Amino acid sequence: MKRLSVWLSEEQEADIIELSGGAGTKRAEWVRQAIDAAIDTARHPERITSAPAEGDQCVAGAEELHNQIAGLQAEIDTLTGENRTLQQDRTEALQRASENETEIVTLNRLLTEKLDEVSWLRGQVAMLNDKLTPATLPERAGWRWWKFWEK
Repeated sequence: MKRLSVWLSEEQEADIIELSGGAGTKRAEWVRQAIDAAIDTARHPERITSAPAEGDQCVAGAEELHNQIAGLQAEIDTLTGENRTLQQDRTEALQRASENETEIVTLNRLLTEKLDEVSWLRGQVAMLNDKLTPATLPERAGWRWWKFWEK
């Protein structure tokens, strides 16, 4: 390493002290890093011109992400509204199902009562048929007993 002496104004020296202290490095190290950056910039000028293009790409990417976020937020709002509607429909359907279930239980009870009445009436008819004697049901040829009035 070589030692280099440079004449600086008091303002430049104050700036170097301020910037090197903020970076947490010694003045000499900070000046060496600044010289390295200046040499690198001189050797590779395309890096300077590409930096704004990269910045523009970053800005464009950020805008695209912002638009995507806005679109997704709108989609979330739409789905939230649909979800509320579906929950209301589900609640109404469950309420109707409960009412229908109550009605079905009532109808089954009535059907059971009617079936019991039909069974009782069949039993009564069977008892009446058993009490009829064969004499009351004429079995003459060609004469139908259920048309007794046509005699």
